[in-house]
Order: sequence, then structure tokens, then C-alpha cells
Amino acid sequence: MREGLELASLPESLTPSLAGAADSVPATYVNGCHLDSLQIEFGDCVFGDPAAGRTVVLVGDSHAAQWFPALDRVAAENSWRLISLTKALCAPTTARIPNPVDPSRDYTECAEVHRSVVSRVAELRPQLVIASSIVSYRNLGNPPAAAWFSGVTDFLSQLRKAGAQQVALLGDTPFLGADIPSCVARHTDAVSMCNASMDLVSPFALTVRMKAAVESAKAVFVPTTDWLCIDGSCPVVVGNTLMYRDESHITPEAAIWSSGHLSGLLPPPAR
Repeated sequence: MREGLELASLPESLTPSLAGAADSVPATYVNGCHLDSLQIEFGDCVFGDPAAGRTVVLVGDSHAAQWFPALDRVAAENSWRLISLTKALCAPTTARIPNPVDPSRDYTECAEVHRSVVSRVAELRPQLVIASSIVSYRNLGNPPAAAWFSGVTDFLSQLRKAGAQQVALLGDTPFLGADIPSCVARHTDAVSMCNASMDLVSPFALTVRMKAAVESAKAVFVPTTDWLCIDGSCPVVVGNTLMYRDESHITPEAAIWSSGHLSGLLPPPAR
């Protein structure tokens, strides 16, 4: 990763390409396993080995779905079952969330999906549930932030009580605040100009707040910043890999590049 800190010229074999980055999304976006804001019914969302003795469930919003390509690969390599149940803008919190299409009402579709996910976990009793989301409340002092983090504790507790043997929440990935493919296209001979300071794109205070909320639910908090940043900076191109498809979502290729970090979270195969 360190070579990305001072990268000058854009690699000719960049993947995904700058032109295709925006459309480079996880497979769950097209098979009914990452729902849009109005959808509430999941499709057939079983991946890996359907008959495996170990089950992992992925839940959350698009910042959870972005890890699917990595988990899908690790599932195939380790012969376990992966259930992916994510929904746009539906963070793993029971706090009231405005509907993204009609902000005048609550996001009832998210609450309904949460109930569905908890029921599915009760049915599956998985060895591990992995959750993640974008962290919307960056002003840590405002009242909605307190409710949002308290809701994280509540939802993760529900998953544990429903029968998940372990619940882990992946910390949010860097929020760079600018469209990275566009930035790289403007600086093809000085790509590192698009890199971002880790302190700005992943505030430490936010990590502390999320860690406390997760641990209050007796779940495990797994920070991801160190997977994507080094020496205080977050490179946007590493080797031939474009790391971000917009201002905050990692590309499927970046997720797969990081898959080794996820392997350590997963339950051992059944004996």
C-alpha cells in the first residue's frame, strides 16, 4: 500500500477503469440481495457453500454491501455459507431514520427489513453476523447522534439475542468527500494528489463513539481504516487497483484486495 502514497502516473492496467468505476458495484446490487430504498423483500441471497456447517450473515447499508465481494471470495475458499442481506441507506440502528425518498416520514422500509433480518438470524442461528454502515452523524454533539449510536447498540443486541453466536461491526471506510475517479482523471500524472489525510476522512472521535456503542452490545468492533490507510494517509490507487468508486465506497477490487483482513474474523470450518 505504501507505494500509493507517492504515486505519480496512473497505471495503464487500472482496475476498475476510471470510466467504469461508477458502475463497478457488488453482484448483490443486481440479484435482489441489496435492496433499494423502497424494497423490502430479499431474493435468493445464499452464497458460498449452501450446505456448509458454518454460516455468516452480512447486514447493513451500502457500506456493508461493499464488503460482499471479499466475503464471497473467502466463503468460496473456506467452504462456508454466506447470507447477504443489505439495503440502501439502512444502517444497523433502531434509531428513527428519515425516509430517503420522502424525508417527511420515517424510513419504515428500513425498520421492516431490520425485523426481517432479525427473524432470519433467529432461523439460521449463524456463527457470525457482520454489520457495517456509513456513519451519518459526524457532529458528535447533536442529540440525533446519541440516538443513532444507542440504536446501534440496540440492533446488535437484537441480533445476539436472536441467536447469532458472534456479532462484529466493521468500522466505516474513509469518507473522502470528493468523487475519486473524477479526481484521478484530473491528476493522471500526479495521482497522489487525490490521497486524503486519515485524520480528516476517518475521525478518531467517531471511531471511539462507534466502538463504545458496539461493545455495549457485547459485540466486536473491527476498525477498517488501517486496512485502507498507512502513515496517516489513504491512497486512492494501490498497485493497479482503483480503491474507490465515488467519494466513500470502495470498489469490489479493493474489497477483494483487503479480503485477507476479513478471513481472521470468520469461524473455523465445522469438524
